[in-house]
Amino acid sequence: MMIVQFIILQVIVFSAVIFFMKKILSNDTQAAVGRLDTTYQDLLAKQKELTEKIEEAEKDYAAKKEEASQTLEKMKAEANDEARKKKDEILKQAKSQADEMLERTKASSQDIYKNIEREVRSKAAEDAAALLLMALEKNAVQEFHSRIFEIFLVRAKDFDLSKVSPQIETVSVRTPYPLAEQEKAKLNAFISTKINRNLKIEEIIDPNQIAGVCLMFGTLILDGSLAHSVHEAAEEKKMKISLGE
Repeated sequence: MMIVQFIILQVIVFSAVIFFMKKILSNDTQAAVGRLDTTYQDLLAKQKELTEKIEEAEKDYAAKKEEASQTLEKMKAEANDEARKKKDEILKQAKSQADEMLERTKASSQDIYKNIEREVRSKAAEDAAALLLMALEKNAVQEFHSRIFEIFLVRAKDFDLSKVSPQIETVSVRTPYPLAEQEKAKLNAFISTKINRNLKIEEIIDPNQIAGVCLMFGTLILDGSLAHSVHEAAEEKKMKISLGE
């Protein structure tokens, strides 16, 4: 009887132990499963976060790649524009230099042409004066000389002889022909009227005067010869030619 009771007691004890062990093990399993589920959810959240970060990084990479591509294209375009500008500038500068050279060449040609024209016209004026002198010398018209002498005396009334020095006693008269007595008298009257005294007349025959007279009061010269008039006219013409008139 005692053995049966002992066996029953053992069965009850073992049953209780098994019950409690199952309960403990069941609770531990549920806790473990709960922890695993929590861990899994954390992993899913982290995976989602990582995926989002990867997607964001890819978008950022794509954006930066696009920006870099646009920047590169812009730099290429700017480089091409700069190259075109440089090319245009070089062409413009070359054209400007060519135009300037053409203008200088044109101006130089025009200057050379004008200089040649001036020289030709000046030489023509000199040659015309020389031919006139030769023609007059050949004809030797003394009456023409007398007429030039009379014209000189008329114009000489306006001459200022106040600078003739008191020490001057002789007036040199350069003339192509000897003075007639009447011409000497008129010349003396002109001089005495101008300086209030008479001077000795020294005649110098010079055929190069062609016609008219040249009076020399020391360094003061009154040239009324035809040669002087022709020379002055030629010089005046040469001056006008040199000025392009």
